[in-house]
Amino acid sequence: MKKLSSKMKVLLVLAICTAFIVPSVALAGEKTRVLVNGEEFANGEYTLPVNSFKSLSSLNVTDKTNKLEFEVVNGDNSGKLKVSSAKIVLQDEKGKKGIVAISPNQFNQNVDMARGILVKEDLEGLTDFTLAIKVKGPKDGFIVLTVTEYYEGDAPCPWWDQCND
Repeated sequence: MKKLSSKMKVLLVLAICTAFIVPSVALAGEKTRVLVNGEEFANGEYTLPVNSFKSLSSLNVTDKTNKLEFEVVNGDNSGKLKVSSAKIVLQDEKGKKGIVAISPNQFNQNVDMARGILVKEDLEGLTDFTLAIKVKGPKDGFIVLTVTEYYEGDAPCPWWDQCND
């Protein structure tokens, strides 16, 4: 019984190692591009891109885009200045089609950080898009938003952005 038990342990360790190595190899050619880099949003409603983001005339998705990752941090590093809730919706260029990236159920005052991922299937049919952001909470509370695009091959790297190699 002890030999069987130790063999099973070895197989379990190998399975766990494989689970971590295989996805890394599969995504080795994937590149990233930061679309929104640590922007703060206080209580209110916002639409990105906005005039203050002059470099972002639009946010684009190409057929090489694998996913978009949304990371939202609630308040400052000390865990203070939190908001009550936040909602981030990806809308098409006409503002009609909406895909929720972060919902209020997923992100509220009890949450320090939330991550939402939209995969290629979610982004089908989208080229240019805007982000509709709703933040609720005290006037001194805020969120910090970072949006990263993951893509394969040579997706266009806009002049305002530093694409990772």
